[in-house]
Amino acid sequence: MKKINPFKERDLTTQLLFPTISWSSLSQFLYYDREQWFQSYVLGVRGGINPAMEAGIEIGERWATDETFLTEVPRRPEIFEHALKVKFGAITLTGHMDGWSPSIKELSELKTAQNKNKWNEKSVREHGQLDFYALLLWLHDKIRPEDISMRLIAVPVEMSGDFKVKQCGPAQIIPTSRTMLGIATFGALIKKTHKEMLAFVEMKKLYTK
Repeated sequence: MKKINPFKERDLTTQLLFPTISWSSLSQFLYYDREQWFQSYVLGVRGGINPAMEAGIEIGERWATDETFLTEVPRRPEIFEHALKVKFGAITLTGHMDGWSPSIKELSELKTAQNKNKWNEKSVREHGQLDFYALLLWLHDKIRPEDISMRLIAVPVEMSGDFKVKQCGPAQIIPTSRTMLGIATFGALIKKTHKEMLAFVEMKKLYTK
C-alpha cells in the first residue's frame, strides 16, 4: 500500500493567515519579531527556511512515511499531521499536530535540536505549543488534557561541513502533561494576544496610508 505524505497538500501561506491563529503565528508575535509576524501572517510574505528548519521538515516527513525510521520511538502515531481548526469565541485557531493517536489519546510532538540540552523535562513542561494543542483537543473533541498522554520526541542533529543538518543520535522521549487550569490560563493569553495583534494591524494600516 502506497504511503500517503500528509505534508504534500499543506498550503501554510494561506492556511495560517491572520486572523486565524496558529502556534507559529502566536509564538512569532509573542516571543520573536512582530514586524516579521506582520509580513508573514498578515501579508503572507513568507521567507526562506534555514538548514535547521529544513532538517526538521525532512525528519518529520520521513517519520510520517517510513516505518523503519525512528524505531527507538515506541508506538507510531495513528495520525500524522493531525489538523484541527476550531473557534475559540470569536477567534479561529488552527494547528497541525505531528502525531495523534485517538484510540489511546496520545499526542506526539517531534523536535530537532543542535543543542543536546535544549529539551528536558522543564523546557518541555514550559513549551506553549503543547498547551496550544491541548486547548485545540479540548475545544474540538472535549478531551480533557489530564486524559492525554503527551510526549516530546527530541531528535539530535548536527551541521556538517556542507551546511547540511542531519540526525546524529537516537531520539530522546520526554513525557509531559497539561491540566484544564493550564489551558484556561493559556486561553486567556491567546485572547489578550489576539487583541494586541488587532491593534498592531490597525497601527500598521495607519502608518502605511
